[in-house]
Amino acid sequence: MINRIPSLDVSGLQPAPQIKGSASPVIKEEADPKDAVILTGSKPRAGLKASIDSLPEIIAGRIEEKEAKSSVLNTETTSVKHEKPPAVLTQMEESPSISELLGSDPITVLSAKPKVEGGIDVGPFEKKLQEELGSLSRIQNPWDINGLQGKVASIQELNDTFAEITADKSIPYEFLPDGCYARAHTAAQKYLDKGINCAKLYVMLDNIDWNNPSGFPDERFRAENKFTKGEWWYHVAPVVFAKDESGNTEGYVIDPAVNKDRPIKASEWIKAFWTEDFKVVFDTTHADIYEPQLEDFTNNQPREFSQKEFDKWMPEALKTNKEYGAELKQIKDSYYAHHPEEKPDRA
Repeated sequence: MINRIPSLDVSGLQPAPQIKGSASPVIKEEADPKDAVILTGSKPRAGLKASIDSLPEIIAGRIEEKEAKSSVLNTETTSVKHEKPPAVLTQMEESPSISELLGSDPITVLSAKPKVEGGIDVGPFEKKLQEELGSLSRIQNPWDINGLQGKVASIQELNDTFAEITADKSIPYEFLPDGCYARAHTAAQKYLDKGINCAKLYVMLDNIDWNNPSGFPDERFRAENKFTKGEWWYHVAPVVFAKDESGNTEGYVIDPAVNKDRPIKASEWIKAFWTEDFKVVFDTTHADIYEPQLEDFTNNQPREFSQKEFDKWMPEALKTNKEYGAELKQIKDSYYAHHPEEKPDRA
């Protein structure tokens, strides 16, 4: 479904007891709430899970998919070996190498590509964010969005819609172990419904070996609250461009899981769960993208937002929110049963 939350030592965590008939961990009666187990999620859901423990399975699945595509491609090319090579192969051979692109200024690469007419150019936003994050960060797929459509919000519009999102109890922002992709999707809809621009900002570990499921990285993003804590290989939230008090257009991240009080600048958002001592990569995408994208150095063209694609994922987002919301309720009920003095009037 992201202000610095201190990194956590989770090496000594033990699984918390289970509620009968449920896979949802709850806080032990005698435990400090900060020691709540990090949930990894036990049910397969559409979209890539963000929890770090899901990563080996995701890598294995992508390897299998890659091998299947390679097998099909080899079969097709063998059957037409006396004919002109398929266009896709020609395109790959003529495209810049990964090393060539990574050695270039991402914004230079972006400006060299065809642009979507009108809208907000996210290139300067990404370049500024990379400068604020420093040398351990880089931009992924800088060309995949350019010309973001929608009205540039005022600060009042930005904050009013943020208040609507935080008041929506169907979005379980206090459930940190997973589900950022679903929360981001449902939150984005509230801005899009008002005609306000909205993209998504993904931030990911940059040391993942996608060819080795056992190459488990030591690094991870971390966050915690009173009820849950999370360890992620990626995190995502909506980003909305609004005019600040000086009249400058700035990107603001919408993520009550990280800051429930206000929209925040992108660098503040990332530094809330990143310890700034390992490499990260970030990617600004259209709001219809439901999961982090692999780097694409062969199809380096900007794309347009698809309402049809956005709507396709909404049922899955609502389902995930509902399931994780139910798990969060169990955790909170258990916590308040042992800490009634902390229970608000309408917890």
